[in-house]
Amino acid sequence: MELNLTNHTKIRDVKKQFCAYFPYLKLEFFKGEGLAFGQKLEAGTYLNDVSVRLNETGFYFDPSSSVAEFELRLRAEHGLTVRVFRKYENLWLETVQTDNLSLKKQNEMGRRYALPLRFNINALFL
Repeated sequence: MELNLTNHTKIRDVKKQFCAYFPYLKLEFFKGEGLAFGQKLEAGTYLNDVSVRLNETGFYFDPSSSVAEFELRLRAEHGLTVRVFRKYENLWLETVQTDNLSLKKQNEMGRRYALPLRFNINALFL
């Protein structure tokens, strides 16, 4: 899988690319690095305004990569600080507690928890 990262790419475009692969995950971009990351960046921000180390060769990754590996590689190779969030019902949860799980597994978990509850209303009145 590949994310197209150029100086003229906006954050919203990268988020859309990522969501096409993983519809139950989302990326958020932050100013700063490491655990002390700063403010969330706006979707209309160009990548070259965020990183002076942007490598325009594209970012190739495997869905079996862990979330932690994915985030670390984006920072190391492109100077981009991102966090992956997983869908949980109507919320987006940061995956910090489960960063060791693969992107594919996280997406499957999001799909499972994003599905609406189905029940038989007649069974409620026994």
